[in-house]
Amino acid sequence: MGGLDGLDGVGGAGGAAAPVAATVSKPRRGQTALDEVRERAARLGLLGPLGASWGTGEVGAGGAYTEQLLESSAGRAMLAADIPRLRTALVWFEAFLAATRRVPFIPAAGADALSGQLWNRATLDAFREFIRRSPPLGKAAQAERVKAGSISGYVSAIHLLRSREARYDICPTAADLLGPLAAKQMRREEPPRGDRRLCRGLRLEHLAAAAETVDRTSPEGAVEWASALVAHSALLRGGEVGVPDNAEVDPSRAITWRSVRWQRGTRESAGRPWLLLMVVPIKDATATRGGYPTPIARRHDGAFGADPLCAYDAMALAWWRRRHGGAHFPVDERGWPAADWWMRSAAATAPPLDAPFFTDAVGLVVRTAGVRALAQRYAVAAGLDPAEVSPSASAARRIGATASGTRARTS
Repeated sequence: MGGLDGLDGVGGAGGAAAPVAATVSKPRRGQTALDEVRERAARLGLLGPLGASWGTGEVGAGGAYTEQLLESSAGRAMLAADIPRLRTALVWFEAFLAATRRVPFIPAAGADALSGQLWNRATLDAFREFIRRSPPLGKAAQAERVKAGSISGYVSAIHLLRSREARYDICPTAADLLGPLAAKQMRREEPPRGDRRLCRGLRLEHLAAAAETVDRTSPEGAVEWASALVAHSALLRGGEVGVPDNAEVDPSRAITWRSVRWQRGTRESAGRPWLLLMVVPIKDATATRGGYPTPIARRHDGAFGADPLCAYDAMALAWWRRRHGGAHFPVDERGWPAADWWMRSAAATAPPLDAPFFTDAVGLVVRTAGVRALAQRYAVAAGLDPAEVSPSASAARRIGATASGTRARTS
């Protein structure tokens, strides 16, 4: 595939075509998104060798099994890319080819490398300008135009995809004389970043006010309250509390029951029990799926539940109510959480350890929109205008990163 072939249904040599509007469906992640990306890339002729074979279809190449191994390797490399960005870039690129009827990339290796590099770079330059002249997609549809930074990301995604498939750089930096200057001028044409809209975060004082009126003790209320305090303490984005809107639930990335690791008190925690929360950042573009350990200790020395702002107590209560089904959390003679309380036998109805931890009343994983709605509901309980709360579902993270937070010591 590649070269001058493999563009049936997209366009080719011939007369100009009218611009085709790009449309993007709801974002998906995981294997479904990867399959969609590969299917679209194959349809556009962006997969496989480009002028130079890299081990398929040749004498001594190793046969069908070797081709299967190479295909699997290419799939892993694509999965390691930023799949959502690549997916959107392919949507744009399909519209670009339909509008221009250009053969996008030609071989750029061997004796004719320079002419191929210049052709391929010209394609990417034209692609950049095409996006700039087109209306934005998806959530950015209300904007006047696509931002220069996003455009550069889409152009880079297509460049890297075709180069990875070809196994060589189809247009090295030395051939990119116009791109950096064009991108720089696009940034100059854009208005200053940000706006003057008030965008509040939820401070501890707001959560303290909300604690007086909201449900914090029922199984559902305990989960909601724990999600707000943990988002504040661990600086979580909305999609890290649960999963992003419209995304598939991936147990290796979501906060599951197994992501919460209860710990005994140590000298470093002043004898207080604590937990270790394994968080996979939502912006983990490399898909390493490695969880970052985030410690959360009890913030007070009083009886269990005495401090409504203690994230440890809130998480422990949410865990106990749903996993053990007990009405009363086990405590010791001081009123502290009993030793190794989490080791006690779970109820028959306890969810599996690989299930999402933050779920709603019917057991569905919390999504970004739900985190945003919860933040606004707590804002109302705290006497704030919900319209002023951060619309990005990061209201707790926004202030958690800057708040000093008073550490209570009740006796």
